[in-house]
Amino acid sequence: EISACLVGSEMCIRDRTRSYFMIYDTLTNSHLYYGISARLQKALDFLVNSDFSTIPDGRYEIDGNDVFANISHGMTVQNTPNAEAHNTYLDIQYLIEGHELIGVAQRETLTEVEAHPERDIWFYTGKYEYLSLGDNRFIILWPHDAHAPNHAVDGIPVATRKCVVKVRV
Repeated sequence: EISACLVGSEMCIRDRTRSYFMIYDTLTNSHLYYGISARLQKALDFLVNSDFSTIPDGRYEIDGNDVFANISHGMTVQNTPNAEAHNTYLDIQYLIEGHELIGVAQRETLTEVEAHPERDIWFYTGKYEYLSLGDNRFIILWPHDAHAPNHAVDGIPVATRKCVVKVRV
């Protein structure tokens, strides 16, 4: 059973059948989530303390393969057809530049259309709720949270720069 709750000044969605929950907040409040795990704290510290204007695109190990960041430029798209989910890592998605909508849904409510377990990625189709990323907001997505990133706000594609931190669960 899912319920909404407030953490800090922002929203999270709590799944009462699991011990974890999707988090949607601003970096200003990231310290509120440090107690969840040491790895998650390292990931959030990286986002808070990095000067992204001096960091080129690429992969950055924060704690070996347990916590690492991928920074890249991209474009939003008018329609994000498939959501993705991962079993081994949770995602922290943070937009450095630009704005996008990210579709989210519980994995079990969607239809699997493709699987690549060797790359820790499964693709799904179905109905999503959309949240806005940008303006210092981040979202933490656990393995049961399917997500469809890079959706254009108002259907107008824009350039983005994103940091996705992967945290082994």
